[in-house]
Amino acid sequence: MILVLCLNAAVDKTIAVPALRLRSLNRPRSVVTLPGGKGINVARALKTLGRPGLVLGFTAGNTGDFIESSLRREGVAARWVRLARGQSRTCLAVLHGRGAPTEVNEDGAPVSARDLGRLERAFDRHARRAKVVIASGSLPPGCPAGLYAKLIRRARKAGVPAYLDASGPALRAGLAARPELAKMNRDEAASVGLPVAKAAVLARALQRLAENGPRDVVVTLGADGAVAFLGGRRLMATPPKVRSDAPGGCGDTILAGLARERGDGASPERALAYAAGLATASALVAGAGVFRPDSVGRIVRRVRVESC
Repeated sequence: MILVLCLNAAVDKTIAVPALRLRSLNRPRSVVTLPGGKGINVARALKTLGRPGLVLGFTAGNTGDFIESSLRREGVAARWVRLARGQSRTCLAVLHGRGAPTEVNEDGAPVSARDLGRLERAFDRHARRAKVVIASGSLPPGCPAGLYAKLIRRARKAGVPAYLDASGPALRAGLAARPELAKMNRDEAASVGLPVAKAAVLARALQRLAENGPRDVVVTLGADGAVAFLGGRRLMATPPKVRSDAPGGCGDTILAGLARERGDGASPERALAYAAGLATASALVAGAGVFRPDSVGRIVRRVRVESC
């Protein structure tokens, strides 16, 4: 079982419009509404890959009810700490032409010290049975920036490797806790002082980071692929170019692919190629963590992985 932390779960609504007209009426050509948050997106992808995960996080209010019931219908296992106040957040992504969507993300319901205690006790129960812990996504109001770092250390004490995908202070604190793997996008990597302009320079910086931080590090570069220090190797993955109108959540799918392949003992090159190909497959389908399984193998074979 893979334990996936999604502490700031959301109702994710993806709306596609022919063109976004500011201060004017826009009528969507399609709408997809799913339970989301980065951890849920990872767990959804893992389920499609045949790797069952257990989501652990907070929910609140009517939107929390929607998240819980929708995940049950999807067949994604979850355990929730219900919050007494507020609503689980809603996140809106507007697709308007090719490229990145326009996003509006709420903060989430506030978390109390008592809620944090309940979450940590649940984490200790489930982490003991996990093969991997994945800490993914933003933290809701009331959570200390060092929460992921604390849970990563507790997982390691239990003999369980942890993967990290966070941003801001939570990312910086989490890196210092030395997770097994850290995944960042280009902006997150730059925020912790990594040089992102040239792949070879970035790869060497990831190797230095691994000396006193996570053992493996992957930085995603959108349609340009990913640069990694993985299994002691400096690597770059270049996926095939595809026409995509739905790029949201690709980084979450990369994390799911890495968890699957590294858990199965794949080589660094194979794991990175598979993860990059899986993310490309997800870019072809609206909805984060969603992809057509029959397209993955064909795309993975077209991913180029090189030393750098």
